[in-house]
Amino acid sequence: MTIKETALVFSILTAAYPYFYRDIRNDEQQVADAMSIWHEMIAEYDIATVKVALKRLIAIQKEYPPTIGQLLESITIVSGHAAPDADEVWGEIIGAISKYGYCRAAEALNSISEFARQAVKAFGWETLCRSENIETDRAHFLRVYQAIKTRNDHKYILPKDVRAFITAHSSQNTDAGDPERLGAQDIQRHLRDSAANTETGEKPRDGEIGKTALESILAQFRKPRAVAEGQL
Repeated sequence: MTIKETALVFSILTAAYPYFYRDIRNDEQQVADAMSIWHEMIAEYDIATVKVALKRLIAIQKEYPPTIGQLLESITIVSGHAAPDADEVWGEIIGAISKYGYCRAAEALNSISEFARQAVKAFGWETLCRSENIETDRAHFLRVYQAIKTRNDHKYILPKDVRAFITAHSSQNTDAGDPERLGAQDIQRHLRDSAANTETGEKPRDGEIGKTALESILAQFRKPRAVAEGQL
């Protein structure tokens, strides 16, 4: 995205949530600071995807405007990269257990999604099939699957330079907590801890908005705001 396109995103936000942005529109420094960080965080995405993600949020958030993090999450969802909800994956697993049972593990695993397979591998197919307390196992599953979902979604939500930094430094400390490097061993440890508790497309980024572009953007915010028909 260009700085001009980021300005369009910001103008849509100010038009959709006029009460929230009524003060910042009269403070050029606040506008400049806000525009700079928004551009840095969403510059790598194309404007068409961002606008769809923003429309989704405007439709469901009636009182408060979305944060940058919420917009990034929405971009992940509308672009089809977000992992499915835990209940959907749990339903897949229960359906496979009912259809294939303990003895047909290979067929069962082939019938479910990759996210469901990751969760099954963390638990063990035998453990799930022989469960004597399905509700307890479901509670454990929700905790474990959240780690799997977070690891997947962070591949798309975290800015690319942040992911590169984490990857470079995680090689020095494999227990640093990087969600992208969360392996089966970490999930198994998470599961044991949960059980114990129960029992007990890269584009260069602009570091800041250039003077000429900023002056042009600020000029727009000095005028009454309105989003022209067809901007959304």
